[in-house]
Amino acid sequence: MSKKKPINLIEKTFDKKADILTMDGSKYYIRKVRVYNVETGYYGKSCVITSPNYNSNNLHIIREFYHTNQSDRIHVRLCRLTNVKMTKSIEKLPDGKERKILLINGYDNSSEYVHSIGPIKEYKSDKINLEKHHIIDINNIKKLILEREEENNKKAA
Repeated sequence: MSKKKPINLIEKTFDKKADILTMDGSKYYIRKVRVYNVETGYYGKSCVITSPNYNSNNLHIIREFYHTNQSDRIHVRLCRLTNVKMTKSIEKLPDGKERKILLINGYDNSSEYVHSIGPIKEYKSDKINLEKHHIIDINNIKKLILEREEENNKKAA
């Protein structure tokens, strides 16, 4: 039995942000942010997801998006940091430019879990904008992802 390889939706469906609205009215906001974790020493870009449904004292970092046979849902593996002490700041680059950064100064606990988002009513990002009256067919998103993968494979060959 072969293990399904997760599709990397992060690189394929948005550059910096995506907004998801579900049929039950739940909203999810995905953002790619520069992060520095003081405790672990991690410095780089991460995708974080926020929602009015989530506790605002917690930070949810997306590790992976998973391909599923359900055409109206997205499954994600999240790392949840509880009671996060974080600061939004600006870092100065050697060339004098400035950019936003999220400083994570500490947290009480870290756990990972898989979360299901959907059924999806609307998906908007800086690359894709899919909207229907009743439901979005995630297969359209998957099709766009596969087309881009094929284009990248042709360019690499």
